[in-house]
Amino acid sequence: MLSQRRFWFILLHVAEKDLIRFAEYFSPSGVILIAGGEKGITSLSLTADRGPFLGGIKDKYGYCPREDRTFFKDAFAQLDIYFSGGPMEFTLPLDLKGSVFELKVWKAIREIPWGQTLSYGEIALRTGSPAASRAVGGACGKNPVPLIIPCHRVLGSNGSLGGYTGGLEIKKMLLKIEGALSKPPGELRKEEKPGRCEHGGLTVSSGKSAMETA
Repeated sequence: MLSQRRFWFILLHVAEKDLIRFAEYFSPSGVILIAGGEKGITSLSLTADRGPFLGGIKDKYGYCPREDRTFFKDAFAQLDIYFSGGPMEFTLPLDLKGSVFELKVWKAIREIPWGQTLSYGEIALRTGSPAASRAVGGACGKNPVPLIIPCHRVLGSNGSLGGYTGGLEIKKMLLKIEGALSKPPGELRKEEKPGRCEHGGLTVSSGKSAMETA
């Protein structure tokens, strides 16, 4: 039988493992804020505004995360490779919340390779909803981990940048790093036939946690 002291030690240890942490990463575009727990990365911000970023985590989880740079050493290593000019793809595990449609859109976007782009309409096709290009734009706007889920690789059908939560200057900078700034959307479709986006490793339920490991 566990002693009371041992019981509380185990309980606190389990709670500590489940806690969301955050850290700052210093990139050429400025400070990037990243947060996550044992299950994966939950959020990333390219705007370096701590107040809304930490406030959003508190609203979602009921507490303010603690800063822990060591916890994100793998994420920082991959960000270093990205900003050194790659080419690379992020292989970090993600712990995301979203609707079924949003999760399908984010999965389809994560499959766009380095240096290539697709249009909002082509992403809609990949999710099995060909008339939902406007909704794809909305899902891009709600992407909790921009850069890791590379919604900067999604453009208008005429090659226009569309929108971006980090701002269009950052979107242009990311596309330039990847050598994709001057490429029209649809380069990927010329090289491989787009298939319907399945749920893959995602556990999907509207508004509940979904985990994806690359």
